[in-house]
Amino acid sequence: MKGSVYSKLKYKLSSPWIAGQLAIWFMVFLLSLISALLVTYSSLKTSSLTQMAYAMNGIALFAGGYTAGKKAGRKGWYFGGLQGCIYSLLLILIAFLGFDISVQSHAILFIGTAFLISAVGGILGVNLKK
Repeated sequence: MKGSVYSKLKYKLSSPWIAGQLAIWFMVFLLSLISALLVTYSSLKTSSLTQMAYAMNGIALFAGGYTAGKKAGRKGWYFGGLQGCIYSLLLILIAFLGFDISVQSHAILFIGTAFLISAVGGILGVNLKK
Protein backbone atom coordinates (compact mmCIF):
# COMPACT_ATOMS: atom_id res chain seq x y z
CA MET A 1 0.00 0.00 0.00
CA LYS A 2 2.74 2.42 0.97
CA GLY A 3 4.67 1.80 -2.22
CA SER A 4 1.70 2.48 -4.48
CA VAL A 5 0.99 5.89 -2.93
CA TYR A 6 4.63 6.85 -3.22
CA SER A 7 4.84 5.72 -6.84
CA LYS A 8 1.72 7.71 -7.76
CA LEU A 9 3.12 10.84 -6.12
CA LYS A 10 6.48 10.29 -7.80
CA TYR A 11 4.74 9.97 -11.19
CA LYS A 12 2.78 13.18 -10.67
CA LEU A 13 5.88 15.13 -9.68
CA SER A 14 7.85 13.74 -12.61
CA SER A 15 5.26 15.14 -15.01
CA PRO A 16 6.66 18.29 -16.64
CA TRP A 17 3.21 19.90 -16.63
CA ILE A 18 2.65 19.60 -12.89
CA ALA A 19 6.27 20.29 -11.94
CA GLY A 20 6.37 23.43 -14.08
CA GLN A 21 3.16 24.84 -12.65
CA LEU A 22 4.25 24.05 -9.10
CA ALA A 23 7.54 25.84 -9.72
CA ILE A 24 5.77 28.90 -11.16
CA TRP A 25 3.26 29.23 -8.34
CA PHE A 26 5.89 28.53 -5.66
CA MET A 27 8.17 31.23 -7.07
CA VAL A 28 5.30 33.72 -7.32
CA PHE A 29 4.40 33.05 -3.68
CA LEU A 30 7.99 33.28 -2.47
CA LEU A 31 8.83 36.42 -4.45
CA SER A 32 5.56 38.08 -3.39
CA LEU A 33 6.41 37.43 0.23
CA ILE A 34 9.90 38.85 -0.23
CA SER A 35 8.58 41.95 -2.00
CA ALA A 36 5.96 42.51 0.70
CA LEU A 37 8.67 42.33 3.35
CA LEU A 38 10.86 44.74 1.37
CA VAL A 39 8.07 47.27 0.98
CA THR A 40 7.11 46.99 4.65
CA TYR A 41 10.53 47.06 6.28
CA SER A 42 12.66 49.13 3.91
CA SER A 43 12.54 52.52 2.29
CA LEU A 44 11.25 50.99 -0.94
CA LYS A 45 8.25 52.91 -2.21
CA THR A 46 4.96 51.28 -3.17
CA SER A 47 5.16 53.04 -6.54
CA SER A 48 7.75 50.45 -7.59
CA LEU A 49 5.33 47.55 -7.10
CA THR A 50 4.39 47.46 -10.79
CA GLN A 51 7.98 46.86 -11.86
CA MET A 52 8.42 44.34 -9.07
CA ALA A 53 5.32 42.43 -10.23
CA TYR A 54 6.67 42.24 -13.78
CA ALA A 55 10.04 41.03 -12.50
CA MET A 56 8.43 38.45 -10.19
CA ASN A 57 6.30 37.04 -12.99
CA GLY A 58 9.28 36.93 -15.35
CA ILE A 59 11.46 35.09 -12.85
CA ALA A 60 8.65 32.67 -12.00
CA LEU A 61 7.90 31.98 -15.67
CA PHE A 62 11.56 31.34 -16.40
CA ALA A 63 11.85 28.98 -13.40
CA GLY A 64 8.69 27.11 -14.38
CA GLY A 65 9.86 26.71 -17.96
CA TYR A 66 13.27 25.56 -16.77
CA THR A 67 11.69 22.98 -14.45
CA ALA A 68 9.34 21.69 -17.15
CA GLY A 69 12.14 21.44 -19.70
CA LYS A 70 14.41 19.66 -17.24
CA LYS A 71 11.69 17.16 -16.30
CA ALA A 72 10.71 16.52 -19.92
CA GLY A 73 14.25 16.17 -21.21
CA ARG A 74 13.15 17.05 -24.74
CA LYS A 75 11.23 19.79 -26.57
CA GLY A 76 12.05 22.38 -23.93
CA TRP A 77 10.53 25.24 -25.91
CA TYR A 78 7.24 23.31 -26.12
CA PHE A 79 6.97 22.17 -22.51
CA GLY A 80 8.34 25.43 -21.14
CA GLY A 81 6.35 27.67 -23.46
CA LEU A 82 3.07 25.98 -22.69
CA GLN A 83 3.74 26.49 -18.97
CA GLY A 84 3.76 30.21 -19.69
CA CYS A 85 0.54 29.96 -21.69
CA ILE A 86 -1.20 27.98 -18.95
CA TYR A 87 -0.06 30.44 -16.27
CA SER A 88 -1.08 33.53 -18.23
CA LEU A 89 -4.45 32.07 -19.17
CA LEU A 90 -5.09 31.22 -15.51
CA LEU A 91 -4.25 34.81 -14.51
CA ILE A 92 -6.53 36.21 -17.19
CA LEU A 93 -9.31 33.87 -16.08
CA ILE A 94 -8.87 34.89 -12.44
CA ALA A 95 -8.94 38.58 -13.40
CA PHE A 96 -12.04 38.07 -15.53
CA LEU A 97 -14.03 35.95 -13.09
CA GLY A 98 -12.77 37.27 -9.77
CA PHE A 99 -12.31 40.97 -10.40
CA ASP A 100 -14.65 41.57 -13.35
CA ILE A 101 -11.82 42.88 -15.53
CA SER A 102 -12.66 42.58 -19.21
CA VAL A 103 -10.27 40.73 -21.51
CA GLN A 104 -8.45 43.32 -23.59
CA SER A 105 -6.05 43.19 -26.49
CA HIS A 106 -2.95 43.41 -24.27
CA ALA A 107 -3.82 39.94 -22.94
CA ILE A 108 -2.47 38.51 -26.21
CA LEU A 109 0.80 40.37 -25.61
CA PHE A 110 0.92 38.96 -22.07
CA ILE A 111 0.37 35.40 -23.32
CA GLY A 112 3.04 35.81 -26.00
CA THR A 113 5.57 37.27 -23.60
CA ALA A 114 4.87 34.56 -21.03
CA PHE A 115 5.34 31.94 -23.76
CA LEU A 116 8.69 33.40 -24.80
CA ILE A 117 10.10 33.75 -21.28
CA SER A 118 9.13 30.26 -20.21
CA ALA A 119 10.19 28.77 -23.56
CA VAL A 120 13.70 30.19 -23.05
CA GLY A 121 13.67 28.63 -19.57
CA GLY A 122 12.55 25.32 -21.06
CA ILE A 123 15.28 25.38 -23.68
CA LEU A 124 17.91 26.01 -21.01
CA GLY A 125 16.35 23.33 -18.79
CA VAL A 126 16.75 20.69 -21.49
CA ASN A 127 20.25 21.76 -22.51
CA LEU A 128 21.65 22.15 -19.01
CA LYS A 129 20.32 18.79 -17.86
CA LYS A 130 23.05 16.50 -16.61
